[in-house]
Amino acid sequence: MATVTVTSNNFEAEVLNADRPVLVDFWAPWCGPCRMVSPVLDTIAEETPSVKVCKVNVDEQPELAQTFKVMSIPTLAAFRDGKLTGTSVGVRLSLIHISEPTRQAEISYAVFCLKKKNLLEKKHKILKKDTQNKK
Repeated sequence: MATVTVTSNNFEAEVLNADRPVLVDFWAPWCGPCRMVSPVLDTIAEETPSVKVCKVNVDEQPELAQTFKVMSIPTLAAFRDGKLTGTSVGVRLSLIHISEPTRQAEISYAVFCLKKKNLLEKKHKILKKDTQNKK
């Protein structure tokens, strides 16, 4: 499933009333780190139907950013049953091998960060599937 663009008009329906956990990416088009995280989130959205991935452009939706006290981007916010359960701010590039960024490294990095913040379940289908494909 593709990522969902969220605005103040559809935030309640798409995030708060979602039937599964939701990962919301607060981002802006001019933000370099946001553009680095975006393909990883797109992959998670496509390959993990148990998690809904939404994106909020903070330039177009400043009231949503203010509501959730987003001071830096990218900020990932996790919601479950309509409640904010955790956030993660920024990109930690030290876990990605910059000279040879592979899909496995990107997905492993994203899963590591989300698990560390308890934003996703402990067993993640993407990581498990990619690890099996490597063998």
